[in-house]
Amino acid sequence: MKPLLEVAVDTGGTFTDFVILKAGRLHLHKVPSRPDNPSLAVRQGLDDLELDPAIVTLIHGTTVATNALLERKGARLCLITDAGFEDVLRIGRQNRSDLYDLQVSRPEPLVRPEDIFGLTPETLNLLFREEDPPYLHHRLLAPLQTRQPEIVCVCLLGAYEDAGVESRLKVWLERHGFRAITSSEVLPEFREFERFSTTVLNAYVAPIMERYIEQLDTRLGLANLQIMQSNGGTLSARTIGREAIHTLLSGPAGGVVGARALAYHLGYDQLITFDMGGTSTDVSLLPGKILYTTDSSFHGWPARIPMIDIHTVGAGGGSLAWMDLGGLLKVGPQSAGADPGPACYGRGREITVTDANVHLGRIQPDFFLGGRMPLFPENTGPGLDQLAAACGQTPREVAEGIVTIANQHMLRALRVISIQRGFNPADFILATFGGAGGLHAAALARELGIRRVLITPCAGVLSALGLLLAEVIKNFQLPAFLEYPAATDAISPSDVASILEQLGETARRDMAREGYTPNELVLNPTVDVRYVGQSWEINIPYQPDSLGSDLRRRHRELYGYVPAGRGWEIINVRLQAVGQRPHPDLDQLRPPAYRPAPRPLTRRPVTWQNHPADTPFFRWTDLTADHPVGGPAVILDDYSTVWVPPDFSVALNAIGGLELCPLS
Repeated sequence: MKPLLEVAVDTGGTFTDFVILKAGRLHLHKVPSRPDNPSLAVRQGLDDLELDPAIVTLIHGTTVATNALLERKGARLCLITDAGFEDVLRIGRQNRSDLYDLQVSRPEPLVRPEDIFGLTPETLNLLFREEDPPYLHHRLLAPLQTRQPEIVCVCLLGAYEDAGVESRLKVWLERHGFRAITSSEVLPEFREFERFSTTVLNAYVAPIMERYIEQLDTRLGLANLQIMQSNGGTLSARTIGREAIHTLLSGPAGGVVGARALAYHLGYDQLITFDMGGTSTDVSLLPGKILYTTDSSFHGWPARIPMIDIHTVGAGGGSLAWMDLGGLLKVGPQSAGADPGPACYGRGREITVTDANVHLGRIQPDFFLGGRMPLFPENTGPGLDQLAAACGQTPREVAEGIVTIANQHMLRALRVISIQRGFNPADFILATFGGAGGLHAAALARELGIRRVLITPCAGVLSALGLLLAEVIKNFQLPAFLEYPAATDAISPSDVASILEQLGETARRDMAREGYTPNELVLNPTVDVRYVGQSWEINIPYQPDSLGSDLRRRHRELYGYVPAGRGWEIINVRLQAVGQRPHPDLDQLRPPAYRPAPRPLTRRPVTWQNHPADTPFFRWTDLTADHPVGGPAVILDDYSTVWVPPDFSVALNAIGGLELCPLS
């Protein structure tokens, strides 16, 4: 039997990226994405690489669940809840996404009002007295048979503490041929709005993900399929199909994992990751470790699942430039996507950030994707001329304006995760990747006072490389509700011992299905804690000897003060189970020990601050650590391009990445 081959595939909005670990070496590839059917791009890539799917372990970062949610093309759902609480999803919280917008509107719930059923306590109690209560046939079964939902969500108020009624109702529904999912399975946590929302989101995208996984298996005949989660770990496809909500940040999470691994290999641990692709830009702050959050939402709907803390803005290479009604130039969040793509791809007409970089000379048509994908710069002319006429500027000024506006969108995102959270971005390395990241990184670093920019090796496909570097991870949680006096620092381990034991048993059982024995697992417990009277919790590592002081320290870091004389409480106990697996040796990325001083491949005009200047173009693989190149310069790679402004220099680092530093 042939040995299995690990292939990582990350589906983006514009390209689908491949990284293959073969005979101990990494091989890279890219194909255009197929938004209509992402599996076709995966098939094409495997065919291009002449790989036999029967020996392939595919590790996949996918946007299938995200796109289903964004396009509202998920499953038809029904929801069963307590009588009187049918409008929980519609009412939500009083928070406003825009405080001063007098016409702000909430997103429409994913379940129609007529598909929500409220049951009284008396009706629910029938399930404890009879196996198949006749009354439920009239009250519930007949309407469900009329609506024929793909999934029925069961979300009852007290289920986070006692899942008994939800479980019985699920059994009853399945006995009558309905697929059901309960809130206590998805999120055993109080706060009904967030719990209901997370359950509905999972149910909404689960059938779409399951069909996609089945399609991949049927179309490709893979030996094994793993899916990347938003928490930076992978899980088997058979598991993730039921827990599709965990894939909503699948691709971006792979990028953060990859960037941290490469930066840590170089000795850097204070990072801001910056991933600019074709459709969006994803940024994350790593102050010595990857940060997680459970406070995420997607188009206004909370998803309280552990995921890497990533902030996303609609600014990518394919972001469209347009004029608003007041005559102002705007960029994004709409994107040209993979089809038709930027105007220079030859099919679209609208101008994008990529088109602006082509017009400024920073992307050269004959070097794009290593020369394998032709660009048509002449196609950018009509659109830029039209925008220029509307702005009263030259096409060159408009192109620089597009780049500047895109940079401002990305700067706002970088400030959100750093300055607004009490961190000085100048204390961090800007770890840059994505096909378009190197074109904008120096300008962003200049604005933020960052003194070193790391352009990672394999930058154009780093999210795919991160899939190969990810562990198998699964998260578990249970509520606790334990209160302590203000002066308490240490707690008794016995306080949460039974909860941790229960979580550990579940973790070992579930991870055994992923192929891991208890000895191969690392279990990381954390707790959600808060001061009495507060509404929201802080997640901190579980250290019973210092839990109170750890809360004070973390609260001060986040908010600048500690409430005086106030008791505190544990709300939830969480357990992260990590199954470690072999990874590629990053030393294989090291460049040769000696290279001569680099020579330009060509020289061409590139515009900076509205002035074209004769600029050298270098191949990435020709650069050295001993001979830094001063800007202006353009560095060419098969899958990414790096623009080095006149006030920066660039040199190769120890693992074949680039490092940009300001000259003064």
